[in-house]
Amino acid sequence: MHLRFKVLSSVLAAAMALSAFSIMVSAKSDREVVASGNDSSDWVLYSDNTLEIKDNGNGYGNFGYGIVMPENQEYEEALANVTSIVFDMTDWNPDLNTLYINRLSKNVSDLTIIGDGIKYINFVNFCECEADLKSFVVPEGIEFNSISISSCEFTSLDFLKDIKSSTLSIYDCYSLKEITLNSDTGSIDDNISGLYMDIYVFRCNALTNVSITGKAKEITIRNCSILENVKLPEIRDYLQLSNNSLLDNVDLPDGDYRCNLYNLGLKEITVPASVKTFSYRGELLEKATISSGRKSIGEYMFSSCKNLNSVSIPNGVTSVEYGAFMGCKGLKSIELPSSIYGIASLAFRGTGLESISIPSGVSVIEYGTFKDCKNLKTVYLPSTIKSIHLEAFKNCSSLTDVYYSGKVSMWKNIKVSDGGTLSDVFGNAKIHFAESVDWLNEGGKWYCVDSAGTRLKGWQQINKLNLLSNDGDWYYFDDKGVMQTGWLSSGHTWFYMSKSGIQVTGWVQDGDKWYYMDDVSGIMVVNDWIESGGDYYYMGASGAMATGWLEIDNTWYYFNASGRMVKNGWVQSGKTWYYMGASGAMATGWIKSGANWYYMGATGAMVIGWIEDGGNRYYLGPSGAMVTGWHKDGDNWVYLRPTGALHIGWLQLGSVWYYTDSDGIMVTGVQKIDKRYHEFDSNGRWIDYYVDK
Repeated sequence: MHLRFKVLSSVLAAAMALSAFSIMVSAKSDREVVASGNDSSDWVLYSDNTLEIKDNGNGYGNFGYGIVMPENQEYEEALANVTSIVFDMTDWNPDLNTLYINRLSKNVSDLTIIGDGIKYINFVNFCECEADLKSFVVPEGIEFNSISISSCEFTSLDFLKDIKSSTLSIYDCYSLKEITLNSDTGSIDDNISGLYMDIYVFRCNALTNVSITGKAKEITIRNCSILENVKLPEIRDYLQLSNNSLLDNVDLPDGDYRCNLYNLGLKEITVPASVKTFSYRGELLEKATISSGRKSIGEYMFSSCKNLNSVSIPNGVTSVEYGAFMGCKGLKSIELPSSIYGIASLAFRGTGLESISIPSGVSVIEYGTFKDCKNLKTVYLPSTIKSIHLEAFKNCSSLTDVYYSGKVSMWKNIKVSDGGTLSDVFGNAKIHFAESVDWLNEGGKWYCVDSAGTRLKGWQQINKLNLLSNDGDWYYFDDKGVMQTGWLSSGHTWFYMSKSGIQVTGWVQDGDKWYYMDDVSGIMVVNDWIESGGDYYYMGASGAMATGWLEIDNTWYYFNASGRMVKNGWVQSGKTWYYMGASGAMATGWIKSGANWYYMGATGAMVIGWIEDGGNRYYLGPSGAMVTGWHKDGDNWVYLRPTGALHIGWLQLGSVWYYTDSDGIMVTGVQKIDKRYHEFDSNGRWIDYYVDK
C-alpha cells in the first residue's frame, strides 16, 4: 500500500499545533475564575493562583503610568494567595510608558509581561514588595530605560539577568543578599544610554556580595553596611563606593573614568594608571600604590587619610596636585621619583612627614606645600629651586636641617614669593650646602676628591655642578678610589655603570643580550616581569631577557625575538600553531580569533580535523577554523550546526528536510526511520514517506 502525504514540515507543524491546543484546553479546564474587577486596570484571579492584569488605557494621574496595581479591598483579598502575575499589554499605549509594580504579596514568585509589538518601556518601579521574586519574563526584544527597586524583599536579582535596561536603581532592600548582573544587557539605543548601564545601590544592609560583569556607564554603591565583596566591570564614566565599612578589598578596573571611594574597610589600594580622577577618604587606609603609567597624583587624592603610612609612586609621575596628601598624619616618609617637576599648594599640609627630599625637576615650592608638618625635621632641596613661598614651611616647628645641593651663591639667588627672606621661611634651621669635588685622571683611571683632597670611595651622588648632593647621579668608587664602569657587583646584586661612570637604569645591551636595571634602584632585575612601553618582558635567572618559549609558574608564554611577550595572537613553532591569550598565557581548548573559532589541544597545539568535546563532534578545517554548514567528509556529506556541532537526525533548512544518521552522514535513497520508510533524492532532500517499503 502506497500513501502519499504532504511535506514533512506540514505534518510536524500540524502535530505541534494539535499538541499546543490540547495543552491549552487542559489548562483552561483545570482552572476557574475566582475573582475579577475593574479599577485602573482590569484584573482576573484564577483558581491556580495566577493573576492576570490587563491594561485598559486608564493610566494614572499626570504621570502616564501604563499598568497600575489596583487598589481596593476585593483586589487586596484576592492578591493574598497569588503566586504568578501576568501583565497583558496587548493594547499597550506607548504614551503611557511606565509600569508600576507595588505591594506584591509574599507568595508571588513569577511575573510575566505579554503583548505584541512592545519594544520599549520607560520605567518599571518595584516598590514595597513582600515577595521574593524568582522570574520576570518579558517579550523578546523589549527594553527598559529604567528599573527601580525600593523597599522590596528580594534576596537576589537573578530574575533580571536577561532584562535589557539602561538604569538599575536599588534602594532600601533589606533582604537583598547578593547582586549578580551582566551590565552588557544595557540598552543599545543611542538615544537612551549607549552600550553602557547605570547601576545605583543604596542602603541594602543585608547585601554581602556584588558581582557585575560586562560594561557600565556609572556605578554607585552606598551605605551597605555588611558588603564584603565587589567585582566590577569595565566602567566608562564614574564609580562611587562609600560607607561600605566591611568592604576590605576592591580591584579597580582600568578605564578613563572618575573614581571616588569613601569610608570603606580597605587597608590597601592600587590606583590604576588610566583612571581619570581618583580620591579616597577613609581612616583605615594604610598603603597606597600608584600604578606605573600614571602621570599625576590628583587633587585631594588621599586627603585626610590619617592612617596612611606607605605610598608607592612610580617613576613617570610628573606632579603632585593640590591637597593630594593633606592631613595624612600617619605619613612619616615618602619617596618622590625624579620624574616629578611640580608639587602644588597644600600637597603635604599637616602630614606626619619627618623628612622630605624634593626632586631636582622641581623649581618652585608653592604656598603651604608643607605647612603644619610639625614632625618635619629634615628637608633636602635641589639646586634647581628658583622660588619658595613665604608660607611653604609655616608651622614646621621641628625643622632643624635643610640640605641644599647648590652653593652659597646660588642659595642667595632663590626668590621668596609673597615677601620675606629665606630666614623667614626656614626660621632657625641650619642650612647645609653641597661640598664641591674635583675629578682627576691618573693613568687613564678616574678619581674624585673632596675639598680636602681625599679620594671618594663607595657609592656617591655627584650632580652636574660637581657637588656632592642627593639630586646627583650615582657613581661607585672602589677601595682605591677608582671610578667603576660596566658591570658592578655590590651587596649580592648587580648594577651597570656607563662609560662615564653613571649608574644606568632601564635597558642595557651587553653583546647580543638585553638586561633591565630597576628604574629606581638600578638593581638588575632577575626572575621577574617588567613592563616597558606597554609591553611585558621576562628577565631570567641570569638577568638576560627571555625569548622564545618559557614556562613560568606552570604556565607557558612566548616571547618574540625582541623579547616582547606575545598576547592575543598566533605563534608558529615549526609547523605547529599556538594561540596566546590576553594574559599572554598559552591557550588550550576553544578560542575565537577574528570571526572564527579554533580548538587548541592539551599541549596548546592548534587541532585540525575531527574532535569530540562536551559530547559533540566538531570539524576543524585545514586552517584550523571550525567549519559550519555542509561539509564533504570523504565520500559523505555531513552538516555542522552554527555552533559547529555535528548534526544528527532530522534537519530543516528553509522548506527542505534532510536526515543525517547516527554518524552524522546525510542519507539518500530509501531509508527506514522511526518504523517508516522515507525517500530522499541524490542531494539528500526528503521527498516522501511510505507505510511499507
